[in-house]
Amino acid sequence: MTLSSHDFSSVPEITPNQFILDESREQLTYPRFILFYAPWCPACHARFPQIQRIHTYLSFIEPKYRPFTIVRCNIDQYPELGKQYSIQRFPTFGWMNRSGMVQLFPSSIHITQFIEDELDKMNQSLGTLYKMTLSLDTV
Repeated sequence: MTLSSHDFSSVPEITPNQFILDESREQLTYPRFILFYAPWCPACHARFPQIQRIHTYLSFIEPKYRPFTIVRCNIDQYPELGKQYSIQRFPTFGWMNRSGMVQLFPSSIHITQFIEDELDKMNQSLGTLYKMTLSLDTV
């Protein structure tokens, strides 16, 4: 059963192969903020508009200055990833650093604060002035 929801198909779907760094790619181009979700999950669908807004916001930042990308992972489609990362509830958020290490966060994470912190880190290292101008936590 799939709930009708907002379309967030523009947010890239990550596959198991994209969790593996091979010898030709020692680091990711960008860290990744990952939404682990299930299509039948009402709480996941409640987060979809927020995730879409974050993705849209990041798309306006010039790629070489982008602090991270946002992707989604359907655990029903890739149950091996749910097992590998011990996903117990939906949604679960993950942060994959450039080395490919994944840290999980509960669905109660305050996404706006997390993103503002990442933008602040980017601004400090690059001397840029990116700030969020809309409330991404409003659903």
